[in-house]
Amino acid sequence: MKFKFLAIFLIVILVGVYWRWWLPGPKVANDFPIVSEDMLKSGMNFPFVWFENGAEGIGEYIAFFLWGWPFSFIVGIFASLGLPFVFIEQFIILVPILFIGSLGIWRFAASINLSNAARFITTLFYLTNTYFLLLIDGGQLAIALAFSWFPISFLTVQTSVQGGVKRKILAGITASILGFFDIRFIYILIVLSLIRFLYQLLLLERKKFIFLFEWMGTAIVIMIVVLGLHSYWLFPLLKAPISSNTYQFFTQTSFLSFINLGHSMLTLAPH
Repeated sequence: MKFKFLAIFLIVILVGVYWRWWLPGPKVANDFPIVSEDMLKSGMNFPFVWFENGAEGIGEYIAFFLWGWPFSFIVGIFASLGLPFVFIEQFIILVPILFIGSLGIWRFAASINLSNAARFITTLFYLTNTYFLLLIDGGQLAIALAFSWFPISFLTVQTSVQGGVKRKILAGITASILGFFDIRFIYILIVLSLIRFLYQLLLLERKKFIFLFEWMGTAIVIMIVVLGLHSYWLFPLLKAPISSNTYQFFTQTSFLSFINLGHSMLTLAPH
């Protein structure tokens, strides 16, 4: 099937699925309240590791860690240009989520030689599955951005293994951007890359020593770039008091979670 037809068809479906976002007025959720203009602009302030406000994302706490400050900074720039909250949430956040997700998963499907029809189905499933719908509906837009960006980051890492230093640095930058949206997705990137590495090493590659050396070099470069770009919050975090209540947030509330593996297997969710 022709690419143009599938692209238009995909846009029509996504517009239909997320039709509420295109209606006039602000869209809010439990984790995505209306944010004032002053609060949006405050995202341009320098991040303060000891001050919770420095960790705020657009409309919600990304976490009490400061990995999401670049995202807040970019949003603050648009707010300073006079763009209202409604415009920012629709066209600066949601539209890029859908566009980046479509581009990333389509390119990944192309990298494994799927047909145009198969790429269309892959992209549609990736952007309309129940997990992604819950992210959008619940207002977890920073995580939705990480989910959308993930295929680009993963593909860049894979292609950088046999590439030069520039490609490896680019892979580190894409991984860092993934961490700016949600640092936990870097863990997933590491796990999937490790699985890919073991699969290729054990079943595909004949020159195992060279292949192992290439992967080690790629991992070192990516790690240096990621740690360097995230040093603005990692270094202060190491200096922060261990007893700080700010950094005990996750352990304090973990027992309140109602999510378990059974719920996932039985697809028990609001949708």
